[in-house]
Amino acid sequence: QEKFVSVGVASRASIEGTVNIRVLVGKNGVPKKHLVESTDSDLLNDAAIKAVMNSVFTPAIQNNQPIDCWVSIPIVFRLR
Repeated sequence: QEKFVSVGVASRASIEGTVNIRVLVGKNGVPKKHLVESTDSDLLNDAAIKAVMNSVFTPAIQNNQPIDCWVSIPIVFRLR
């Protein structure tokens, strides 16, 4: 599922690239913490973080119970 977010300055500067974010998804599927693992441009980071932290995920299951789990998510920015 692709998310489209406003990147403001990055868009006006014609910047494309990928931001890899590591996210701690809570038992309820809501992100609790994030870390930027790598980025093609710091101008893209805030929009990528906002997109990930405003998402709801399916939580990981262990022993038939939801658990907190770290996942890595690439957010790709392409100009159209």
